[in-house]
Amino acid sequence: CNQYPWGKKGSESLAARLAAKTPGWDEDDKRNKTDFKIDEEKFYSEMWLGTYPVLPSYVLSTGEDLQDVIDKNPDELIGKGVMNKFGHTKLPYLPKVLSISKALLLQLHPNKELSAKIHSKDSE
Repeated sequence: CNQYPWGKKGSESLAARLAAKTPGWDEDDKRNKTDFKIDEEKFYSEMWLGTYPVLPSYVLSTGEDLQDVIDKNPDELIGKGVMNKFGHTKLPYLPKVLSISKALLLQLHPNKELSAKIHSKDSE
């Protein structure tokens, strides 16, 4: 669960409450356990679900990284149409649960081609 000052404090944050209920994988015990604890003094803003490398999701029954499982079964889990369109087996989206206490700017994340075009215009 990400912590940014625009998030909600402690248990007021839905993102934090969901993260606290989400089982984690204990590599030493080879079993699932919940390791996220809410600190009532901290602000919690986002809970991510997916294959983003910084905060990946894991398969509950095995503890495997979700991206590793997708890479082993791309046709079944991603589909040829998505792989053909994007050219890889990564999820083309990052679902997030947001807990917002302050107004936020709209964030848009362009693809690499558009990002390069915008960057070159800004450099002129």
